[in-house]
Amino acid sequence: MKTALPLLTITGKKRNHLFSLIRLIFNIMLCCVLVLGFSLELKAQTISNVVVTGTPVCAGSDVTVTFEAVNGTNPAPYYTTASEFEFYISDAFGGNFTLLPGGPFTFPLVTYNTSDGGATDLSKTFTLPSGLATGSGYRFSITTLSPPDVGTIASNASAPFTINAQVVPTVSIAANTGTTICSGTDVTFTASPTNGGVTPGYQWKLNGADLIGETNVTLIRNTLVNGDQITVILTPSAEVCANPTTATSNILTMTVNPLLTVSVNISASATTICEGTNVTFTAGVPTNGGLTPGYQWQLSTDGGVNYNDIAGQTSSIYNTNTLLDGYLVRLKFTSSENCASPNPIFTSGILINVSQTPTNSNAGPDQLSSATCGLTTVTLAGNAPSIGTGLWTIVSGAGGSFGNASSATSTFSGIAGTTYTLRWTISNSPCTASIDEVDITFNPLPTTSNAGPDQLSSATCGLTSVTLAGNIPSIGTGLWTIVSGAGGSFGNASSATSTFSGTAGTTYTLRWTISNSPCTASIDDVDITFNPLPTTSNAGPDQLSSATCGLTTVTLAGNTPSIGTGLWTIVSGAGGSFGNASSATSTFSGTAGITYTLRWTISNSPCTASTDDVDIKFNLLPTTSNAGPDQLSSAT
Repeated sequence: MKTALPLLTITGKKRNHLFSLIRLIFNIMLCCVLVLGFSLELKAQTISNVVVTGTPVCAGSDVTVTFEAVNGTNPAPYYTTASEFEFYISDAFGGNFTLLPGGPFTFPLVTYNTSDGGATDLSKTFTLPSGLATGSGYRFSITTLSPPDVGTIASNASAPFTINAQVVPTVSIAANTGTTICSGTDVTFTASPTNGGVTPGYQWKLNGADLIGETNVTLIRNTLVNGDQITVILTPSAEVCANPTTATSNILTMTVNPLLTVSVNISASATTICEGTNVTFTAGVPTNGGLTPGYQWQLSTDGGVNYNDIAGQTSSIYNTNTLLDGYLVRLKFTSSENCASPNPIFTSGILINVSQTPTNSNAGPDQLSSATCGLTTVTLAGNAPSIGTGLWTIVSGAGGSFGNASSATSTFSGIAGTTYTLRWTISNSPCTASIDEVDITFNPLPTTSNAGPDQLSSATCGLTSVTLAGNIPSIGTGLWTIVSGAGGSFGNASSATSTFSGTAGTTYTLRWTISNSPCTASIDDVDITFNPLPTTSNAGPDQLSSATCGLTTVTLAGNTPSIGTGLWTIVSGAGGSFGNASSATSTFSGTAGITYTLRWTISNSPCTASTDDVDIKFNLLPTTSNAGPDQLSSAT
């Protein structure tokens, strides 16, 4: 049976005129053979299993197409000449096939492969056109010029596959700090790729040399020097149809400025203060501080463990009067220079020692009263300080000393008669000390008063003025006063030996008072009696005359005393007696014939008595005369 070869039909919007002409000539020749009665029956070639390997593929890249070709039938006849194939690629949607340039492509004799149903496995590698757009509907198709195939471009086409269009990768880099930095600055360089794919590769370069291991999207460097150049090479990931296959970034040329060491010192007007004292902290002239440096004073209340900004204190001077003991003040200083380092800096803290205001001093009450009389040591009554320490000092007065000058209740010894001003000072440096003063007078007891001996004896008899014999005080002053007795007066009441005048016959009690205020005065009394002389005694006339003749009793005629008292006594003569011996005109009885001397004594003790004697003779009457008988007698 003869099998007629079909005419070659090319489908698609575009025809390859050369291909069509060849096909036409080949068909005419076949027809001629048939007409001429050739009895050789040739079998057409078939193409199947067109497969594009390694998809998706990139436009402009190499792609390998595998397919199977069957040359005729078994048994023969089949073609014994080399096969010529033409290859087509569709548009992105699977239609409008376009003949790939360079064909037809000649393959060696395709024999009938009896082991594979007559099929021979063939492959061809092509470079895809570079201008293909991305699409997933592309197909390859194969036809033969010789021997002819039985299929069409459409029927011989492969399954759809993906072609990715070529893209131009680019990459740019930027530094987070800019290109002008300070030495030692950490700079992060970041690559920004275009068309880099999912997992692009990077190779960072420093001055054109690879930085080993630096293959991430970022590069961090802190050792750059002035003029260093940083670039990166981008290698897009495999799924990207990059053309060219790598991209070089822009060049960042770094300007690296040297570091400027920043320093500043601070000082305080005082570091040991009294609470409430104003302290001025001053920042010195900074080194590399720039034109507009920043100041922030900070305070630590926990011994320097933590510092906190002091609100509003942002100038080079800080004044405060609210510091407490143990606080530290420091300065946070920020230079305005570009490459200041370190920046900011923190000065060392200045430790402030704050002392509390000392307890108000109270030296206690003055000791000027009689309580100190006779003393040379007293106990002081200052207040014990709750804040600070106390100390006694002598402001005025010589020769004093303290038992313990640091004790508020120290003893103080001094000289009797001296007034001391003592100062109790409570100090808590550097605060102003609190002082208070107390006056202490060691009041000496006045000299013990001695008013002298009483003047009651006969020494004052007949006197109305005496000289007193009080003692002269060595301490204090004396004063005579009249305790009892009227009408007396002192020549000088302040003189121990003043004269005192009074009324005769009056007894005075005088007081000699030695005073040394505020001590109790010493007093002593003396009695002064101005003893009047007794009345001059007059015992009356002697009674010796005949008036007493025959008498044994007479009436005396003594004078009655105006001062003193009278008393009759018998000076001589025995056996006499007085009717009333105290009466100036007492009777006196005696023995007749005896002559008595009687004494009329007027006494006013202790004065010398006044006496006067009177003789009294009790004259006997003569015996009655008896002349006897007259001697008239013869006896005569």
